[in-house]
This record gives sequence, structure tokens and C-alpha cells, in this order.
Amino acid sequence: MFAVSRELNAWSSFRHDGDIGRSRLNRSFLIHAQFPGDFGLICKAARFIIFVPGNGSEAGAILQNYTFAQMNIEEIIRAIQKEVGVSADGKAGPKTWEAIYHRIVPKKPPATPPPILDEKVDSRSEGVIATLMPEVKPYTRALIVKAASAGITIKAISGLRTYAEQNALYAQGRTKPGKKVTNARGGFSNHNFGIAFDIGVFEGSKYIPESPKYKAIGAIGMDLGLEWGGNWKSIKDEPHFQLPPKWAENMTERNMLAELRSRKESGKPFYA
Repeated sequence: MFAVSRELNAWSSFRHDGDIGRSRLNRSFLIHAQFPGDFGLICKAARFIIFVPGNGSEAGAILQNYTFAQMNIEEIIRAIQKEVGVSADGKAGPKTWEAIYHRIVPKKPPATPPPILDEKVDSRSEGVIATLMPEVKPYTRALIVKAASAGITIKAISGLRTYAEQNALYAQGRTKPGKKVTNARGGFSNHNFGIAFDIGVFEGSKYIPESPKYKAIGAIGMDLGLEWGGNWKSIKDEPHFQLPPKWAENMTERNMLAELRSRKESGKPFYA
């Protein structure tokens, strides 16, 4: 959601912070923009974006007779949902945002692999990177470097895990004290094959386990071509990133992991 709203903010010339909130309403009601098809005007308000069909002059005429004061939030959202072809329930959920995103934001070209970074990053991260598959290492370094260029200090804090280590994490919140941190047993996590890593946000030497900055890093990682755990539906894992092999593009996570387990047992390369 953060990445989507961040790009929508960019399209409408607001600050690119990923927040579509009430402060936007106070700053400006109307933003004129030309889009392909029948989208002529964008109006931003509260926690949603309003689309008015037609060209700019038609949209202006409509708004003269249909002001924000006359609008009910749920009616606005339902009107948007009908326009973008999703169920019109008046609630702006993930499916609504996804439909809006695909309607107005141009498709990006496929992500290109980051350049191989010969320069080492911090020593803690390098210790984790050493456990990862060679294909994943440049992505990890690139994420750290790009985060730094955005003013955010991150370090890689977890990489390859044995099946036993994964089972110990799985037990947390179930048969051991603590909250649940994973739904994956040993052999059912990307970490078990060296194709996933976790990062931590740091301020100075202090580790920050929870911060809005993780969402910003998630957007950077996805731009690089990594999958981000913050998009998961069950247990969201914002520090988590993974690089599935190309052969797994059309496979379910379950089937991909089964193939990875088979390759691990047979010694077949994961990315071949």
C-alpha cells in the first residue's frame, strides 16, 4: 500500500511520503492533470483519491454542482470503485487501491538486476551476506547502499538459517514463550536456502525494530526486484526480502519451496 500511495502522491505533485491523509485536504482540493482515456481531473481528499470523468472543463463544471461539502465519503469511494471496476462497497481496501494504481500509474519496465558491488558494506551486514547465495548478495548490498542514499541506515541482520534454526523460530509463540514471528517450519522458509535476508533499521548504533522507515525500505527493495515481506497477507514481515529464482515465476510459494527442498537434497543449484 505504501508504495502505491507514494507513486500516486508523485503523480499529483504532493510530497512522496506514501501518505494519503487529511493533511492533503487542508493543502489543496484540486489538482489538474491529464491522463489517457476519460480521466481528466484528480481531486484528493482525506484518505482517498476522487476521479472525475471527462476533460478538464467538464470536470470543473461537475465540481461546481457537486462540492466536497455535498459529498459523503462512502458515496465517493463507491463512485471510484464503480469507475475502476471493483466491488462498490464504499470501503477503500487493497483491491480498490490496486485498481486505482493500475488505472493511473504507467507500467514500469521490468526491474534490472543491480550492478555487482565490489565495495563491502558494514561488517555486520557482510557477515550475513556471506551466508547468502551469490545471486542474492548484490541485491543485499544494493539495498543497503540505496537506503543510505535516502538517509536511512540499515544493516542485514539475518540470512541463511538451518532447518533446526527455523524450527526454533516457528516454536516461538507456540510451544515457546514470545509472539509468533513466522508461519514457516524448517524447510518451508526462503531463509533455509540462502535466497532471503532480513534487515534492521539503525539510528547510530541503536537497532530500531519498528519504524515507518521499513515501509520506505520495502519500496526501495521492490524497485530493485526483490519480494518484500511487508506485502504478505498473514504475518507481515517488513524487515524481510527474498529473491525467488526465475524458474519459480509462475509457481505458488508452496510448490517453489518443494522444488527448493528437492534441489537442496540433490545438490542441484537453486538458480539454475
